[in-house]
Amino acid sequence: MQNFREETRRRVEAMERGRELEREILRAGEHEQMRIGQDLHDGVCQTLAALDCAAQCLKMDLETEGSPQVKLAAEIQKQLSAATLEARNLARGIYPVSMEVDGLSVALRELVLTTNTLFHAKVGFESDDDIVVKDKEVAMHLYRIAQEALSNAMRHANANHVQVRLSREPEKLTISVEDDGCGSAIQSRPDGMGWRTMHYRAKLIGAELKMETRAGKGTAVRCALPMPAPLPVAAHPGEQREMSLSESAC
Repeated sequence: MQNFREETRRRVEAMERGRELEREILRAGEHEQMRIGQDLHDGVCQTLAALDCAAQCLKMDLETEGSPQVKLAAEIQKQLSAATLEARNLARGIYPVSMEVDGLSVALRELVLTTNTLFHAKVGFESDDDIVVKDKEVAMHLYRIAQEALSNAMRHANANHVQVRLSREPEKLTISVEDDGCGSAIQSRPDGMGWRTMHYRAKLIGAELKMETRAGKGTAVRCALPMPAPLPVAAHPGEQREMSLSESAC
């Protein structure tokens, strides 16, 4: 019996060490994404912005001189502006800086705006007012789950509209990504890397992850996180903020 208990204890300790190692790998990945995102924002984005400004100045000079190259300069400046915006959106997608400052709700809102810009899509976002997740690691896992679900919906579901929701109940916080498409990569490959990563992140924070496919009505991915204590809210917790599909990324 003593040997059995000792063996059980060793196995439990090994499992705990394995889980901690997995968490460290995820933390290292997030840290590396943060570094790449910051380098992209502070390096490539700033260079593109400077070139955009220089191209605009060149265009103005050519206009003053009456040069026939004005149209070419204008087109170069236009393309540089588009590249600058795309690089900034990519940097935000790699690591949402707003998560550190404004929290999960604002980071998800920016994710939707970026997705609309990059994919020229119709993605909506709504959230219960001022949801706060104090644990930044938990908030980041929730953000990555929503990001993966949204990415799959945009790339594979062939949907006309996608809705991202962040909602709060007395003892539960839920993120859902619902589309009106015909399926997704997650749906066709539930054992694929995307779904496994989402499921693992949910398991790490004690959340429940579900995917529902409704005939003719698309796919819904929902992640529900138990919240035993009431979440801090502003003066009007019942109000909802909904983002219009026509909002721009700027």
